Amino acid sequence: MDARLQRVSYYVQQQLASDHTGHDFAHVQRVVKLTQKLLQTEPADATLALTIAYLHDVPDEKLTTDPEQKRHAIAQKLAEWQYQPNEIHLIMEDIEHLSFSKNLEQHYQLDPAGQVAQDADRLDAIGPVAIARTFAYGAVHGIPMYEPHVSEQTLTSKRAYRHPTDTYHHYRARTKRVVQLLNTATAQRMAGPRMQATERFLTRFVAERQGKR
Repeated sequence: MDARLQRVSYYVQQQLASDHTGHDFAHVQRVVKLTQKLLQTEPADATLALTIAYLHDVPDEKLTTDPEQKRHAIAQKLAEWQYQPNEIHLIMEDIEHLSFSKNLEQHYQLDPAGQVAQDADRLDAIGPVAIARTFAYGAVHGIPMYEPHVSEQTLTSKRAYRHPTDTYHHYRARTKRVVQLLNTATAQRMAGPRMQATERFLTRFVAERQGKR
């Protein structure tokens, strides 16, 4: 591994060590591995894409009370680790505009490295592990698991995304939107099996919840 990426990895591991909402270092490691897979077919600067993949959640407003301070600290660290000013600018811009919620009301066109890391993050939001992460997040934040009276939802605003009625319908709506937002053909192909597993779970979940199975 590039020496700079080793430093980034260690820093992120420290920053996310206490997370229990599904945005822990294990999530970051999966996003990094997915980024590496995407880079096999998608043209992008590997070091930049992997740096973004590692750092993308550190300044996320869900995980910190001061995102701006976190962004400032990251930029300083990148300079210490010998990233060039133009690289730091690109990384910080992509991290700022990568998240799912940031793109609900306005689509941000990231550069190739950012698109690959963004797709990797979105792929980790689809499938069995993503389901577990979503329910873990809901439990930590006191969100009901399932409300039978809730109708099908469509996520079109950040506010709606941040205030879910229940975890089941939130995950269902989020997954459908995530698939629509994938950037690369490779990620779209990789999403297929994950979506199949998701649909099986969602169908079975409702049937069992209603006592039909």
